[in-house]
Amino acid sequence: METLQADKIKTQYKAEVLRSNRVTSDQMEEIREITLKVENPNFQCGINQCIGVLIEEPGLTFHHRFYTIAKVSSKETEQDRFTIMVKRCNYIDSFTGEEVQGLASNYLCDRKMGEQITITGPYPLPFEIPEDNYANMIMVGLGTGIVPFRGLIKYIHETRKTWNGKIRLFHGAKNGLELLYTNDKESDTAQYYDDNTYYALNDLSPRPYWMDTLTKSPEIEKRAEEILDLLWQSNTYVYVAGDKRILDNLETIFSTIIGSKVKWAIRKADLVRSKRWIEVIY
Repeated sequence: METLQADKIKTQYKAEVLRSNRVTSDQMEEIREITLKVENPNFQCGINQCIGVLIEEPGLTFHHRFYTIAKVSSKETEQDRFTIMVKRCNYIDSFTGEEVQGLASNYLCDRKMGEQITITGPYPLPFEIPEDNYANMIMVGLGTGIVPFRGLIKYIHETRKTWNGKIRLFHGAKNGLELLYTNDKESDTAQYYDDNTYYALNDLSPRPYWMDTLTKSPEIEKRAEEILDLLWQSNTYVYVAGDKRILDNLETIFSTIIGSKVKWAIRKADLVRSKRWIEVIY
C-alpha cells in the first residue's frame, strides 16, 4: 500500500466496472469479484500481473493500492477486460481504539456497475517461475492470496509440459474463493498434475471467521516430514501471499518443523538471500 503524489503517476487509465459480485456469505467477511473494462489499446494485462488503483485524497494526493489480476478473458472480443478480487478491510486503530475503514478496499467494494475508476499498470508480480523444471515450489496463500498461485499453476500446466519438481499449494478460506479458484469447472487446479507432482491442499482455515486467530496449519503440520525435506533442498522455492497475519503463523510452524527458531532463521535467511523466498503481503 502506497500514498503517492499525483505527478509521480505517469500513466493512468479509466476502467469501467462491468460487474461486482460478492462471493462470500453474509456471515463472512466480504470479498467481491470485480470485472473491469479498459477501452484503451495501450493497456494490456495478463495473469501474474497486478494493477494499481488510484483514489484521490484531501490535499491533492493519491492513495495507490495494488491488486492482483485474477482472471483475463479468453475471448478475442473481450481482451479489454479483466477481474480482480477485493476483500473489504476494516481495522481497529491502535491509538484511538476506533474501527477504521480501509480506503481502497471499501472504495472498490462500493463501486456500482457502470462507474469508472482510475488505474495504473499493469505491473509484474514477483512470483517468477523457476527455469529448472525439477525445482520444488511451496505455495502458501491465505484468502485472496490464492489468486496469483492459480495463475502460476495454470501457466506451468499449459507451457511447462516436462515439469518434474514438487508443487504444494496450501490455501485457506471458508468461502466462495475455494470454489472459484481451486475447483473452477473450467480449469480445476486440482486436476493439473499427478499425485507425485502437485497437491492443492485446503489449509489454514479451521476457524469460522477470518479475523479469528491463526493458530495452526493442519495440512502443513501433517506433511511436516515432506516439507522439512523440501526446505533443505537447494532448488526449493517458497511463495507466500495474503494477509500479513500469515507470516507469524508460518514462522512458528516452520520453526517447529525445522527444529528451532534459530535453525529456521538461518534457513529462511538463506532462502531470502538466494531469492527463493518470495512474498506478497497486505
